Amino acid sequence: MTDFLSLPIAENFNILAGDSGLNNTITGVNILDNPEAMTWLSPGELIVTSGYFFKQDDQAIERFFKSFHDINISAICIKPQMYLTPIPNELYTYSELYHIPMIEIPYGIAFSKIMITVMNRLSDFSNDTTQLALDINSKFMEYGLKGNTFDELGTQIESLLDNPLIITNSTWHLLTNDVSSPFKPYVTSQKGAHFFDPNSLKQLPFNLEQLKHPVTMRFKDDTESMIFPIFFNDITYGYLIVLQENRRFSQQDYIVLENVTPSIALKIVHQTETKRINNRIERDFYRELLFGNKPLEELRGMKQSFDFKSQYTVFILEVDSINKKETDPVKKKYNEELEVASILNAIDLYKQSFYHPLHFFKHGTYYIGMLGDSTPSEIKQSSAFFSELLDYVQSFLTDGTTLSIFVGTKDPVSDIQKSYDIAKKLMAFKNDSTHSIYQPDDYYFELFIHEQIHSDTANQLINHYLGPLIQADRKKDSQLLDTLDRYLSNNQNLASASRELFIHRNTLLYRIEKIESLLSHSLSDNEYTFYLQFALYLLKKTDIKT
Repeated sequence: MTDFLSLPIAENFNILAGDSGLNNTITGVNILDNPEAMTWLSPGELIVTSGYFFKQDDQAIERFFKSFHDINISAICIKPQMYLTPIPNELYTYSELYHIPMIEIPYGIAFSKIMITVMNRLSDFSNDTTQLALDINSKFMEYGLKGNTFDELGTQIESLLDNPLIITNSTWHLLTNDVSSPFKPYVTSQKGAHFFDPNSLKQLPFNLEQLKHPVTMRFKDDTESMIFPIFFNDITYGYLIVLQENRRFSQQDYIVLENVTPSIALKIVHQTETKRINNRIERDFYRELLFGNKPLEELRGMKQSFDFKSQYTVFILEVDSINKKETDPVKKKYNEELEVASILNAIDLYKQSFYHPLHFFKHGTYYIGMLGDSTPSEIKQSSAFFSELLDYVQSFLTDGTTLSIFVGTKDPVSDIQKSYDIAKKLMAFKNDSTHSIYQPDDYYFELFIHEQIHSDTANQLINHYLGPLIQADRKKDSQLLDTLDRYLSNNQNLASASRELFIHRNTLLYRIEKIESLLSHSLSDNEYTFYLQFALYLLKKTDIKT
């Protein structure tokens, strides 16, 4: 700072306050007149400004100086003649408090001239910075090629920053297993999985996943931190979170973070690809087991970890994701991969505290699970178990994603295809219910009808009992089918049926007479109305057409 003030350009500069910070080191220069650009500042920068944003209020001045202090800004060169006459007392106060020199620039000095002068003086520093960046990038690429773990990479970065850090993926799941004590207040756990809790921060930038530079943040307990998105090829794969515990953040720290992230991003990609390959191997085995042609004896030789003596309940997990609305193909693919990785990771973690066989794989657009039971007693395969599993997987996914589980019957491995077929048939009832868990006992009648009555047979029965009404509705849109359905479902109560149909009682009576005339039967015949209700039920099924 003193070197800068001794330059010819600064001959008429006036130090207004903050003399105690004159030993601050300048590592760059930035023009700031838009308060929204605060997140783009770097440690050690000299801020050049007209001070326009200081006009907001006293609280704004305090907030800005506190942010300058957090980022480690070296000094503020201000041109107060346009917007700050007189200069608010609060500027003097916080300049002294945070040891940030406030320097008045003569009105005739152009901002660009200050920038050029400072950058020329920093050219030697820039060369050193470039070399440091190359060295770090090369070093960590080498670590990545050697297969270093995330914990080993984290230790290397900590030694460069002299501050503790953790590495997470894009859903804040910790990739570093060794959580140092300073981070423990900010980490939550779920069945062995550790997550950084972003709610422990005072606030996060709304577009954090789009940023490609460090952001200085404060925790709710006022601990200072820095978050650096781990990005590569315009995709954010996770975050580096550093605590300012041993020393203040410097420009070199930013350089370190910027150049270690590519190797970490590539490691995350490699880890994801490895899981995908393993899942593909398992998926091929499970496919053969559920709907393949290979005999069990041959399958036993393919997968030793599968318990062929257990009975299994097959279930299908279906995901309705907000990612369907994404239009960018690259981001859509990444989001889909992230969703798959999150679900498979959730199941892997869940299995660690579960003592029965549980196999799980992705198949097409949904997931298939096989829940084993090698004991005579029932394990928790009820709605309570699947509800717990559903909630656990949901906790790993983004808001707006909904899950449904379709549960098959419990069968030995030799009949496991039967369990899968039942689970798949239950998927047809999804649109008929608001439930998220579908079990065979809840749809026994519907499954029986689907298995026992072929669609051709169903159509014959429908046309036999309802054919005249179907034809009449097609010709005149007379709504006789709907009227009959509502009338019978309301136990032939005229008042409640007419209210539900939004028609007058006399109109309903007229339609009933018309229906009886077309069918040549009275609706007072209980046995006949049962046949009509059964035909109406078959007509409502989506896979049966007249």
